[in-house]
Order: sequence, then structure tokens, then C-alpha cells
Amino acid sequence: MPLIPHLFRPTSRLRGSLIAGLAAVTLVLGWAGSASAQRRPAAEILPDDTYLYIRAANVREFMEKSRDTAFGRMMADPEIAPLMENLYGMAADEFEQVRDQVGLSLDELFEIPQGEFCFAVVRNRDGDQPLAPVFLLDVGNSIDLAERLVGNGEAALFEQGVEPEEEDIDGTFVKVINGGNPDDRVVYFFRDGTFGVTNDLAVAEQLLARWDLQPTNRDKVFSNNRKFVAIMNRCRGTADARPDMTFFFDPYGMFQATQEGVSGAVATAFAKSIGVDGFSAVGGAYTVNVGEFEAIMHLHLLLASPRQGVVKMIAMRDGDLMAQDFIPADAVTFMTLNWDVDTTWDAFEEIFNKVSQSDTALDDTIETNINRRLGVDFKEDVIGNLTGRLTYSTWLVPPSRLNSQAIVFGAEVVDEEAAKETIAAIFEEVGLPENVEQVRYEGVEITKFPSPGNRRRFRVEVGPNGERTTRPLEEGEEPEDPFETGRLRRPEPCMAIYHNHILFSDSFDALKEYIACGEGRRDRLTDDPRYQETMDDIKRLMGDGTAGMMIYQQPEAILENFYNLAVDQENRNSLRQAGENNRQLRRLDEVLNETPLPPFDVFKKYFSANGGVFSDDSTGIHYFTYQRRLD
Repeated sequence: MPLIPHLFRPTSRLRGSLIAGLAAVTLVLGWAGSASAQRRPAAEILPDDTYLYIRAANVREFMEKSRDTAFGRMMADPEIAPLMENLYGMAADEFEQVRDQVGLSLDELFEIPQGEFCFAVVRNRDGDQPLAPVFLLDVGNSIDLAERLVGNGEAALFEQGVEPEEEDIDGTFVKVINGGNPDDRVVYFFRDGTFGVTNDLAVAEQLLARWDLQPTNRDKVFSNNRKFVAIMNRCRGTADARPDMTFFFDPYGMFQATQEGVSGAVATAFAKSIGVDGFSAVGGAYTVNVGEFEAIMHLHLLLASPRQGVVKMIAMRDGDLMAQDFIPADAVTFMTLNWDVDTTWDAFEEIFNKVSQSDTALDDTIETNINRRLGVDFKEDVIGNLTGRLTYSTWLVPPSRLNSQAIVFGAEVVDEEAAKETIAAIFEEVGLPENVEQVRYEGVEITKFPSPGNRRRFRVEVGPNGERTTRPLEEGEEPEDPFETGRLRRPEPCMAIYHNHILFSDSFDALKEYIACGEGRRDRLTDDPRYQETMDDIKRLMGDGTAGMMIYQQPEAILENFYNLAVDQENRNSLRQAGENNRQLRRLDEVLNETPLPPFDVFKKYFSANGGVFSDDSTGIHYFTYQRRLD
């Protein structure tokens, strides 16, 4: 049974009213800030066995800080602000369609947030469901608007014959909506300017009992959860810049909490036998406007030590992170990873043999299903020839399309000639279809595989009200190419062995671009000043630490691709036609006509390259990424 969807599952009779009232509060009021002075922060009142935790410490402050970031300055740019105002006006106008149901305008909704926001999933040991969701939202001096919103939802429920029950818990009035079974129950309350929601009265009682009590280090509260503490210690902000947002997820703990009976015991035992319990938890922190950086994010995957089973397969190693000579300067994304292939393979073999109850199970399976069919020794000729360095990169294939971004993936090999011999042996053994081409470019042999997607043997037609119908081709009509009619790039799977790398791509043009770069006919990423600055930053921030993986991105390239699509006249004509039968699209077309997009250079100046790095230590895998502040 899916876990999260069943935490709140109102009946059809209640759904509309809950969305109009309670859900509107919990979702919209999520933009909130620090805890009210009368209560402790969320982590200090949630139970120790909290499995999911998402918290905004002070989003009012976060929004103010964001005004001084590149994005905030872009929104306030005189050439962009009129468009943003019109788009917001469009959203406000559309919201008027549901104002009577909600009871507030869009502007009033945005006035409500005043404090901390937290969403959590906790263990419910005393209830009839193993898990319970918890919302905590500080509404502060906007409580009148929040109460109006909830009251409007209650009124809608009352019209349907549903009246909330009331409980008094130490002076706090708690309301309970029972929908007939535990999955439909909603429990909510206001206290000290904070709105709280859960699905079990016992959970509400536990929260309120700890509401204003400062915990000791022995109390079973989430702030003392050893996994949470370990992760936050690795993700904490600087002394003068606390994280604006934090999150935590304990998937194995959540899994354990939902296992019942014999089947649950078997599932738990199997998970432990292959080391799944070694994935302790994952969490992180995000902070904006920190010194020389627009934003900083830390992410930590906490792993058991020593690593066993599947956890042992996670084995990064220190290695070269510099971009190869064949990565072009205009690559959108460059990501490289140094992997300990032997450690991962040995751990996988151990698990496979253990599950199969045979010491030779993996060798036997490979021999039967791979070696004999491909005519190679997979372990020696393929796995044994990998250095462990893997590279992933993307590049935009002109012209601009929704799927212009092509992928180039590379696996470094120890012996290039041996790799060529292995691939040739495989091709000879399996036999290549006639439509596989072998072409040469810059002296490099490229293998082009058949492009996916056949031409349609039918026509798709759109009626006056937007309905889509199909009909068979008439005599003399040519089959349609779905990629051409959809103005999409047709994938062209291909591969080549180049500079000790096996390169795979879904674009022949992209692969040629990378080879041309390697031959010195294109600008290289390693010569780009922004990339060099990013690598210098990473070395400085890592200090004496080692890293096994890094990511470099140039987001303005993606934005420019979508900008070109937005201003394309054919796309604008399609939007106009679609707006004839759709009010929202018609209004969007009107907004774009009233306030056209400014030149792309106006947007581009607000974007900078960003980098990130992964490291592997005794506690797990740590990821650190940042966006440098623009001058």
C-alpha cells in the first residue's frame, strides 16, 4: 500500500470542502517563518520517530533575503517586472473563480504566512494507523484570515451534514472531522498563532503536551534523533547564516513502521539480509544569500559503518574531476564520477550469490546469459577494462525544440584497443541489422543505430473544440513523422570509442560536436573562465577533503532554449489557436501581447554557472552545491 497517499484520503463527500478550507491553509500557508515565541521549534515537539521532515525556518525572512539574490533582482528588473505583474494579475483573476469556495482573495492568502512551516510524517504507536502526517504553520497576526479560511471550509462541510467534533486538550480546542474510517480523519487546532493539522487525536495530544517545553538531551523528541543530528551536523550553515530550509527522510524507518504480521517480518528480514537497513537516512539544508554565494545547499546520505550488502556497492573514490578535452565550452551540463568498480562488483557478487544460495551463481548466470551469447568474457573484457571514471554531459542541438538537450555519456577504459576488439566481437556474434551504419568523422568510427519511432500510418486531427481524432491515411497521403509534426528532435542513438572513452549519445550531431572539440576544432570547457573559477572554488571549499564526483551547469543555456520557443511565431500562433477554446491560454496570450518578453540578454545577465561536489567519508555520501553571487 502506498504510504503517503493514504495518510490523508478524504471521501468524495469531504474532498471539495477540505480542499477549500484545510488543504488551502496547509499548502498555501507553507510559506511561513520562525516559530511563535510561545512554542518550541517543530523539531523539539515532534516525536523521536519522525520519518519525514520538511521545514522552513523563516520564510518571511527567506523571501526578504531572496530579493537580494539574482532571481529577486531579475523579478524587479524594470524590463521584466511589468510582465511578472501581469502574470500575477492573470493568476489573481483566475483565483477569483474559486474565491467564494475559499473565502479569501489570492492577495489575502499570501498575507497569512507569518512563521515557521513544517510538514512531517511520524510514527503513530497508539493510533489505528502506523503513520501520521503533521502540519505546523505559524500564522501569527494573520490568524483572523486563517480562521476565516478554515471557517469557510467548515461551513461547506456543515452544508453536507458533516460537523466537526470538539475536544479540549489542556485548554486548546481541537476539532476532529471523522469521515467514517481512519483514513478519512482530520484533526486540527489553533494555538498561540499556530495552525496544526494531523489525522489522529493521540498525535495532537503528544504535540500539545510538548508545545512549550524545552527538551533535555534525554527526551524522545526529533531534535535528539541521532540520525537527524548526524546529518544536520554535516549540513549546518555558517555561524552567521543558519539554513533557511531543512529536510530529512528515513525510508527504512518508515518501511519498518508499516510492516505487520508474518509477511512484514519476512520483508524486514530480507531487507536486512541484503543490507538495505544500512541506508540510515538522507537529509539536507538550503541557505540563500550567504556571503559570496547566492545560495548553498548541503545534502547528506547517512550510511551504516562498516558498509555491508547493497550499501557496500556505493563506493566512490578520489580521482580526476577535470573535464576531458572533448567536453565543449557550451555544454549545458558536465558531470564526472570516479567509481571503485572492483568494490562494487565484489559487493554485488556477494549479494547475488547469497540470494541465489550458491557461491558461483553470478559466474554461472553471466556465462550462460552473457558470455555465450555475446562471445566475450563479460567480467574480464568489459568490467575489467573499466577505469571507473564515468562522464555525463548534455548539449543543445539547434534549432530550439522541447527536446533539444542531447545526452553524451562516456565510460573511460583502460585499453582502448581492447575495447574496440570487444565491441567488434559482440557485433560479429550478435550480427548487426542492415540499418546500422558505420560512418567516419574526423577519423573516428561512429556506429549509428536505428532511430526510434516509425512514421504514422494515420492522421491526428484536432476539432473546433480541441478534441483529437484519428483517421486512416487516404490514398496518396504520405505517412507522418511524429517528431516532425511535434517539432521535436528525432533521437539518433550512436556510439564511438574516442580518447580512451566509450561514448554513447542520442544525437549524431552532438557526438560529432564532442569529437570536433576533442580535435581542437571547438572551444573547450577547460578553457572557459567560468569553469576554471568553479574548479578553483571547489578546491578551496573542499580544503584537504577528497571528492569522487562533481557537477557543473550553465542554466542560462536551458533558459535561452525555452525563451526561443516562447518567442517563436509558430508557437505563438499555436497558443493563440488553443486559446480560442481555453480561457486560461487565451488570457496568457493576451498578457504576452500586452507585455512582450524583453530581449534574452535582459534575463541572461542574472544567471551564473554553478557547481557541486560529492565526497565519500565514514558517515556516508555528502553533496555540496552552490551558486556564486554575480557582481
